[in-house]
Amino acid sequence: MKDPILFRRNDTLLLAEAAYWKDLLYRVTKIGAELEAAPKRGVKRPAFEEALRQALSPSGSFETLGENGVLDVKTEHCGVELRIIGRCPQKRSPKVWQAIKDNLTQNLLFNEERGQEATGLDIAQTNGQMLTQKLAIPAGEFTRRPEYKTLLSAINAQTTLILGHTRRPTKGGTADNRNNHPLQAGPIFGIHNGRINNDDAIFVLCNCLCARQVDSEVIFRLLETLPPLEVTPAYLSAAQAKLQHLQGKFTFLAAALRAPEKLLVVKHQNPLSLHYYL
Repeated sequence: MKDPILFRRNDTLLLAEAAYWKDLLYRVTKIGAELEAAPKRGVKRPAFEEALRQALSPSGSFETLGENGVLDVKTEHCGVELRIIGRCPQKRSPKVWQAIKDNLTQNLLFNEERGQEATGLDIAQTNGQMLTQKLAIPAGEFTRRPEYKTLLSAINAQTTLILGHTRRPTKGGTADNRNNHPLQAGPIFGIHNGRINNDDAIFVLCNCLCARQVDSEVIFRLLETLPPLEVTPAYLSAAQAKLQHLQGKFTFLAAALRAPEKLLVVKHQNPLSLHYYL
């Protein structure tokens, strides 16, 4: 394994020192450090992923460091995007609102490579109104549709949340638009990235309504059985008790029509990136 540039020094390391840094990096990697890569436009994902595997030569085992110190190259699923429109003490100018909309579009396009089979958008308003559009098309086509332009025009001072999603399906075909994200279960709506392995068993266990084929639905059906979403220890404990039945890797965002200013973010063995804009 080549020494990463982060640890490169002007002086020559002793063999023991070099071994220390390599071992430290490997231990960190085992804890869960991840790098993400996406193919450029025009490059098919399967060919790109196979090229990565050949170039990185993953060991496939925690017991072996491997030639490049890479454990595995795994296929990621969907792309999720969130915009929280916080209350602003001053009225936002048309220029600021346009920047918010432009950033939303740019991020949907950026996430297209994580899922090209379907794209969707939810816009939540302070009065509990939810505006939704989702289609079985890639983000590049979705953002050119008149329906998308209409949604953008609805983003205003009453908007609290914007949830975007680009889908790469693992269960539930995109031809049935009910399987595409964002999803809604009663007053709960949200987006999910990952895979739930035991959704069928949970539907039977909790006697929940199953209206779709997609595994993600079970997340929001479990949350639907809880009282209105609140950021309190009692609610979070109740949510944890429900969600602990889920098996798989997932990151999801959930909100409620009854509390459109609140958001539940859950991460389990799946990456999550947070960015803050003034």
